[in-house]
Amino acid sequence: MVLTRSQAAAAKNKAQQSPQPSPPKATKQRKRRGAADADADAPAASAPLPLAEKPLNAAAAAMGARLGKIKGAGAAPASHPLSSLPSSPAGEASLPPGGFTIPAVQQQQQPQAAAQAEEQRGELQQPAASGDAATSVERRGSPHAADAVEQRGAEPAGPAAEAAPQQHAAPPAISAVPRGEKLLKPLPDKPIPCDKLPDGPEPVQVEVEYPARSELQPVEDPAATLAAALSGMGSSDWVETVRALGLLRQLAAHQPCTCAQQLDTLLPLVLKSVRSLRSSVCKTAIMAVCDLYEEYGEALLPLTDVGGQAKPLTSLLAQLLLKCASNDKKFVLEEAQRALHTMVASLAPGDLLPLLLPYAEVHKNPKVRGKAGGALAQAVSRMAPAELAAFGLPRLLQAAGKLVTDNTPDARGAAKGMIEQLRAAAADPAVEASLPAEAPAPAAVAAAAGGDAAEDAAPAAPPTRWEALCQAHLTAFAALAVLKAASSESAELEALAQPHVDSYDYFLGEGMQHVIESMDGIEIDHPHAKTRHRFWFKNPAVSRPIRDDAGSMAAGGDQRLFPRECREAGTTYKAAFQCDLVYQVEGLPEQRIPKRLGSLPIMLKSRACYLRNLSRRELVARKEESNEFGGTFVCNGIERIIRMLVQNRRHYIMALRRGAYHKRGPAFTEMATLIRCVRPDESSLTNRCHYLIDGSAVFAITIRRAEYFIPAGILLKCFLEVTDRELYDKLVQAVKANEAHCGFVAERVELLLRQASNLGLHTRAACVEYLGNLFRSALDAPPRKTDFQVGEQLLRELLFIHLEAPADKLALAVQMLLKLFALADRQCGEDNPDAPTHHEVLLPGHLLLKFLREQLETALDAFRQQVLRDLETRPEVVNLQDEQYIRKTAERMQDVGQKFEYLLNTGNLVSRSGLDLSQSTGFTVVAEKLNFFRYLSHFRSIHRGAYFAELRTTTVRKLLPESWGFLCPVHTPDGSPCGLLNHFTASCRIVTHENDQPDDIVAALCRVLAGLGMVPSSPALPAPPLPAHLCVQVDGRVVGHVRASLAGAMLAHLRAVKAANLAAEEQLTPGAKLLPVSSDEAMLPWHTEVVHIPFEKGAPYPGIFIFTQAARMIRPVKQIASGAAEMIGSLEQNNMNIRVPDGGEGGSKRLKFTHAEFHTSSMLSVVASLTPYSDFNQSPRNMYQCQMAKQTMGTPAQALAHRSDNKMYRIQTPQTPIARTKRYEHYCMDEFPNGTNAIVAVLAYTGYDMEDAMILNKSSVERGFAHAYLYKNEQIDLREERGRDLAFQKDPAKYRPKPYGEREKPKGAFGDLYPQAVPSTPASRAVKEKGIQPEGAHKGADIIDEDGLPHIGAPIWPGQSYYSAVDKLTGRSKGSKLKGEETAVIDQVSIVGGGKDKSLKQANIKLRFNRNPVIGDKFASRHGQKGVLSRLFEDVDMPFCEQTGMRPDLLINPHAFPSRMTIGMLIESLTGKAGALTGQFVDASPFQSSDAGEKVDQPEEFGQLLEQAGFTRNGGEVMISGVTGEPFPVDIYIGVVYYQRLRHMVSDKFQVRSTGPINPLTRQPIKGRKFGGGIRFGEMERDSLLAHGAAYLLHDRLHSCSDYTVMDVCANCGLLVSTVNVPQAASDVTGVRATSGEKGGRGTPTCRLCESSKYVERVALPYVFKYLVSELAAMNIRCSLDVQ
Repeated sequence: MVLTRSQAAAAKNKAQQSPQPSPPKATKQRKRRGAADADADAPAASAPLPLAEKPLNAAAAAMGARLGKIKGAGAAPASHPLSSLPSSPAGEASLPPGGFTIPAVQQQQQPQAAAQAEEQRGELQQPAASGDAATSVERRGSPHAADAVEQRGAEPAGPAAEAAPQQHAAPPAISAVPRGEKLLKPLPDKPIPCDKLPDGPEPVQVEVEYPARSELQPVEDPAATLAAALSGMGSSDWVETVRALGLLRQLAAHQPCTCAQQLDTLLPLVLKSVRSLRSSVCKTAIMAVCDLYEEYGEALLPLTDVGGQAKPLTSLLAQLLLKCASNDKKFVLEEAQRALHTMVASLAPGDLLPLLLPYAEVHKNPKVRGKAGGALAQAVSRMAPAELAAFGLPRLLQAAGKLVTDNTPDARGAAKGMIEQLRAAAADPAVEASLPAEAPAPAAVAAAAGGDAAEDAAPAAPPTRWEALCQAHLTAFAALAVLKAASSESAELEALAQPHVDSYDYFLGEGMQHVIESMDGIEIDHPHAKTRHRFWFKNPAVSRPIRDDAGSMAAGGDQRLFPRECREAGTTYKAAFQCDLVYQVEGLPEQRIPKRLGSLPIMLKSRACYLRNLSRRELVARKEESNEFGGTFVCNGIERIIRMLVQNRRHYIMALRRGAYHKRGPAFTEMATLIRCVRPDESSLTNRCHYLIDGSAVFAITIRRAEYFIPAGILLKCFLEVTDRELYDKLVQAVKANEAHCGFVAERVELLLRQASNLGLHTRAACVEYLGNLFRSALDAPPRKTDFQVGEQLLRELLFIHLEAPADKLALAVQMLLKLFALADRQCGEDNPDAPTHHEVLLPGHLLLKFLREQLETALDAFRQQVLRDLETRPEVVNLQDEQYIRKTAERMQDVGQKFEYLLNTGNLVSRSGLDLSQSTGFTVVAEKLNFFRYLSHFRSIHRGAYFAELRTTTVRKLLPESWGFLCPVHTPDGSPCGLLNHFTASCRIVTHENDQPDDIVAALCRVLAGLGMVPSSPALPAPPLPAHLCVQVDGRVVGHVRASLAGAMLAHLRAVKAANLAAEEQLTPGAKLLPVSSDEAMLPWHTEVVHIPFEKGAPYPGIFIFTQAARMIRPVKQIASGAAEMIGSLEQNNMNIRVPDGGEGGSKRLKFTHAEFHTSSMLSVVASLTPYSDFNQSPRNMYQCQMAKQTMGTPAQALAHRSDNKMYRIQTPQTPIARTKRYEHYCMDEFPNGTNAIVAVLAYTGYDMEDAMILNKSSVERGFAHAYLYKNEQIDLREERGRDLAFQKDPAKYRPKPYGEREKPKGAFGDLYPQAVPSTPASRAVKEKGIQPEGAHKGADIIDEDGLPHIGAPIWPGQSYYSAVDKLTGRSKGSKLKGEETAVIDQVSIVGGGKDKSLKQANIKLRFNRNPVIGDKFASRHGQKGVLSRLFEDVDMPFCEQTGMRPDLLINPHAFPSRMTIGMLIESLTGKAGALTGQFVDASPFQSSDAGEKVDQPEEFGQLLEQAGFTRNGGEVMISGVTGEPFPVDIYIGVVYYQRLRHMVSDKFQVRSTGPINPLTRQPIKGRKFGGGIRFGEMERDSLLAHGAAYLLHDRLHSCSDYTVMDVCANCGLLVSTVNVPQAASDVTGVRATSGEKGGRGTPTCRLCESSKYVERVALPYVFKYLVSELAAMNIRCSLDVQ
């Protein structure tokens, strides 16, 4: 809109110059401030007084300087979305006149400003800004405005320059004082050069259009049009300028010859319009620039960068870069980026590079460097390797080295693209020959790696030519950065294990130091010397893993220990842990001795691991995975991972109703509030406040798993010296008066106060002494401590341990009581402890910190106990000042490293206190590499806890809406862990580190909050009542209160600050409107969680809660108003309005959204987001696919030759899927493919494809479809054989091998011949000509070599030994036999050993089993359609397509789709078919229509491609039966589907038995396939045989072939247990014959009850029946049989 003269004059009256301010005070600079801030710091002659010198408001003035000097927050620019919000009451107090006033006060002084405005009717110096009205004021300047602009060319065009026209604008949203560095300089006397006001008649409102190049129309008179364009672009009327630029665009598009001769004149005029401050002129000029470069290209090269960086106002390139880098309006920014792209594309790269390089390397504006780097990368990508070599690879490499180390994400991203192009060019044969072969100074790069990398460097391999090029032309630091950037291909993949690695780094660094600092140590009183001695730890240090064998150390070799060596040797990857044991005698200086406390397991890729910062090439050289991202521990050769667990949110008061609270006692109710408090060393304690039946309350604390209760009335008086009246006011006045709830609280408070008065406790000292006397024994306090000191220790160590000030502890206790009373009176609702809003994550490093603290305390306690025992038994040897005695006693401390190893190996936590955890098992799991999906899932999984798995309730397993964006709704296993084992979404992050300066951050945050209207809290004043005021808590500390009406504006400002700080950390949304922040605001962490819970009866308790500490789940969303990215937490999200891109209204038509999701896949995990077209499938099927993807036989690893996993699966011919999601490439899934693209026909063909069965083409299988290997690794350690001295050696027994033709050809169970190795005789050609070693003469020489280990590639039959070990003492040999019924092949033999003993005692033998598809194996698509192979059809019997003759690989029954509703598989079949025909991959990402904002119909789109290729658009084809030769009456749906072969195979599960081991008790076959047992034939199986009438089969299975036995039964009494054999002894019969009857036979069976053998009969019965009768008889129960 254009303003008339009268409107401009009215605007002048409202925007007069403020009084001259005094100079600002110096403020602390932050490192992150850019060049724009530095420029604005220069001559600030006109700056406001610091807000610290002015009273904030009446309440703050009354309370004094509780928070120190309160500084103002940064002012929001008028263009920022916050400009429309109401202002803060920070300026309500009257301010001293004559000074610069904050905007809120400026509104109050408008009458005075209006009076001054009449005297200052000069030139208008500042436009009036408003957040709502879209108006602007034109300035009038001198005729030489353009010259004035050139004179001011040094001013930046970024955010600092934008602050100038907004400094004296109308009040912005949040009233606050700007930073001194951001203030305007004094305005000059002459007007600021800018667009002029028109001099003609008053214009009317103008609508400016921006037609695209294709919409431009030709002109009739080109010459006249050119003249009009030249005249209009020089006009002072901006409307005429826009019209002239439009005419120029028309000429350039349709009559380019007309302008060709006038380019020298036209381009400076266009450049002048590009510099215009009016967006319409600027955008039109930039569009004209784009059209000119598209048309003229190379002709504009001399005019592109006139003046360069020295004169940026005359350089079109500089102006475009500045426009791209500015935070101006989005539509101008996008047009500038498009013009820059067109400029780069239209000019020759070789001519453009010299122009771009200075801007990318040395420009002061970091955003300009980033944009120039992107243009540079675009130009480099258009050059061939020879062109890059001709220009100079070293010169471009130096530019890439500067960009890759730049602090802006755009520059680093551009550098990676350049490095890839340069590396590819260096690998070109024609270019590579000209590069140097050796690096001049390779040691410099190793030294730049930091730490002891240079000292521990192993003999490195010769550098490649690329490495030599980097080291020759770059500094050591830049070369290392370039090489690392070239080796890192997927940041997303490394981010999966980042929570594990970062938390472990925190454990090794700051966390371990926090543990040592927070420990008090121990004190020992010497009874004889009458001295007091104190012992504690200091200076913890964890070294790096080194070998412990003497060979490498003596020879001076490489002592570094790498994870691969530990995997193959079956040892633990660990490093020494050492502390200083400090001891001091009272009154004397401290002394210390170093004490090694064992070796701690080291996490891979952590700061103590040698794999850190290695390139892909170096990782491969170390025999690791090329994309190894760490996060695991190698314990006893097995990779294990600490599983992330769910914990209650720290520092947040939760109100709960639990029936278990009744069990505390008859006076307890089901209501309580609790808070989990965490120290900086991550140790935690949970404090509860229980509501009693009589209306009072008690606080609960836990000491060594024992629970103790303290009356609330006594505890409240222990923190500060307060009266009963003050406590009454703190609790009662915090509730709104004249309400029933106020009386309810008053009654309960009176009961609390009586708890102390009834015991005669009226002062703080009396209350503390009372508690100290009660808890003296529980705390093991020494007698020398007074009751008061013990009570202080109780308050310090067991109550609200995250707070230090007693006033803060009192305020928090009051808040717990207020929330408890509100819950009891039903004023607020209970919190859901199972919702992710109240959860945080127990990270691996934080768990280890908890465990380390307890183990160190246990070690000190063991030292104290040993000294006390020595004092009792032999006091003469105890000298606590003797270093020798202290060393000897310290040697008896426990090995802390062994405790850590036990925790990691078993997952069991052995703890005295329980570490405030709800479980003691299940902390670690094996990081199995069955396939890459399964391996990835371990790092993104989070478990609810082993305790909840035993609960018989589904409450904890439910999928709650609060988990949106943080936990995946479909990636959870089915079965017992369903809902308990969840997985994070792909976009969810975990805060792993605590803040470096938490106290400074809280202080700065308090100053910011005070500037936004918060009244700081004071122990002397009661809190204002709810709901008019809300309590503000920062990390569980009450810092103040704010009016409920101002809470929205406060939250909006804090969110804008968070977004600005996040943009400084990482650029997620370039071009967003960011709020200029002050130094205090810049200290706010970008991951801060700001929660606003408004007041609502029955809803959660209201308040403003700010969380800045670690272990929280966060994720990115986008602010709708500013377009900036912001990190939000789970509790924060619950009270926000976030729009979901669902293609509609975002979930609600009437809801006003403040934030939006970046994309629809933000709710899916990594594995779930790889499922194609998952939005077309039934949800349970997507869940099944998440599980089956982790059970697939795929490509588990690339370094298979160096893996020693117990079991691994590998598919032989994997393929990349045609239909894939966008995240498929982000996680390098092509390096670990998991399936095969199969031709699938949906057809009911014979009866072999019913009930989830499927038919495979036998020819496809014979060609290699789904062929796979199973690898089993056996680690043989002969050192574990106790009492024997074994070594690998051939069997020394004499043996004469038979010729090959006479050897037995063994057969399998079904008559198949086993494979057999053909030996080489000494006379064969292989031995004479090829040098093959002939077969030996020892036993098993065809399999076992001379050293006792097997030959590589030798086939092993079932039951055959595959190695030989000989006992040196006895000479006997030992070997292991192959179990099972499968034939194995020796794939690899690894020898492990070293040191003094040179004999072979340890080896790894890897066996390979062929697993080709057989009937009964399981297959599945990526849509949960699992099926069993039922038959392999001959190729001639398979149906084929009439048009192409193609036969499908797989047949699936059409009845598998209707009930399961896996429509995504049908769409994949169609799109995969089209992709195979066109040779293109298909984007199968879910919710494409929602992300695009319009309908995306892929079946229709790809159906057209099929029609163009000659197929039907619906995917069906006419197929002909392979059996009858007739076409089917309907079209058959056939296409390409990616199929997976699962690891569930018949070869692993079939169980057959004829004879075998039996149970000695029941004489029935044992169970278990592993032990050769049978299959259980139970009651239901018996019933089914009875129903079929198969009685004889039942008799055969349960009797004849099971425990058939013959027993004697007395037919008279019916007893089975009363019959015995009575011997028939004679005078000539002695010994065994006397007891066995005549002629060696059995004795006479006689019933001892009937005393006769007349009625004894022999009966065949199951033996288990006799066992049953015997058991009943032992219980005095008689069982009689009726024998007929």
